[in-house]
Amino acid sequence: MNLHESLLATLVGSGISRSNAEAIVVSAQPSLAISLRREENESLIPIGSTKVGGSPDLPLGTAWPCAEGVELRFIAQVDLAQASALMPFDQLPCDGLLSFFWCQEHEVGMEPAGVRVLHTPREQVLERLPDPWASRPQQLGLFSKLLGKRPSARGQGFWPCRVEMAAKLSLPDSFGPFASKAKLTDEEFDQVFGGGIDKELAAAGVLLEGHRLLGAPGPIQSAVEYDAESDSRDTPANDPAESARLSAQWRLILQINSDHAPGFSFGDWGALYFMMREADLRERRWDRARVVAQCH
Repeated sequence: MNLHESLLATLVGSGISRSNAEAIVVSAQPSLAISLRREENESLIPIGSTKVGGSPDLPLGTAWPCAEGVELRFIAQVDLAQASALMPFDQLPCDGLLSFFWCQEHEVGMEPAGVRVLHTPREQVLERLPDPWASRPQQLGLFSKLLGKRPSARGQGFWPCRVEMAAKLSLPDSFGPFASKAKLTDEEFDQVFGGGIDKELAAAGVLLEGHRLLGAPGPIQSAVEYDAESDSRDTPANDPAESARLSAQWRLILQINSDHAPGFSFGDWGALYFMMREADLRERRWDRARVVAQCH
């Protein structure tokens, strides 16, 4: 039984009408769920492999990405050959390394200038660039000192993490541009989107929260696609239908949540969503990537 069949069986078995269950299954998007394990000895992580945090592997001679004089934070890199073997996709190249950087320390992080998505072809020779943030001592506040906390041995840098990926399905936001066409009753809506059958959905292979490559974003606030479109405009789209049409052009590349393993803390324990318009993805216009940040 594949993931879509498993989801359909779970929904019907949970009391969702078959027509509504089929509509939900049609809207489900394949994702690669990402789980992390801190590796304090970064040299044990092979160069060019999928990793989160730590130091990036980039072509020889590459300068560390900066925005307005501020070094960007290295967030993650993905071995696309490994990813595509687990879940075939056409949104991204099927080999090489895709690396993600973000300017956390400056508001420019909400602009394209504060985001870098870099694709390195597989034939390029890579080197591991030392993270400049790791050499900057962490400054603790008085309250942390009173609690007996000590500065991180990694300084202000993020800890390197090994990554495991698994193919899953993700359900789009029920109020977003990719919401299913299901005509759910209030009871059915609470079952599917209100947490009523979360355990059953997870067992069926649905990714309910956490880090992911591709698929539907897991929003903390509003639909991420709407935020991506709104952030990209100087003036808001006044027509709801036009706003929905424009928002439907946006696709999630990578979602990274706050996580103790690498030391990620985005706002009030929020998440980063690396987003691109579908047309830009087809043309590999990585320079047009944006980050949407949401928090609790």
